[in-house]
Amino acid sequence: MSVYNLCDTVKDEAMIIDSKGIKQGLLLYKMNLELLESDGKTKLDIIDYDSLNQKELLDKILKIHMEVTRATEIPEKYSFQTQAKYEWIDDEKTNFETKVVKKNKSPEFSYKNTH
Repeated sequence: MSVYNLCDTVKDEAMIIDSKGIKQGLLLYKMNLELLESDGKTKLDIIDYDSLNQKELLDKILKIHMEVTRATEIPEKYSFQTQAKYEWIDDEKTNFETKVVKKNKSPEFSYKNTH
């Protein structure tokens, strides 16, 4: 929703839900948007993205910086090997994942990626 509405998500917590719909922890993440000219260096105001027509958009670059910080409140039985994964919104629905953290109920992922 943040990408769709062009809003930065400075600090958010997403519930971790198991296959039975029961909360099994929280995932802390950040997402920042950046709009650049076609040179890839000149920054534009992200608010302008919504007002550009299709022809103007073809020359712009929209970067999305994703950061998965950590998980909290993970029950003991799920803390043996913990990893966060997400599916990107591209045509291929590419999957991205953090490192695996072993035996920790509050694993630190320190994951960063730019799309």
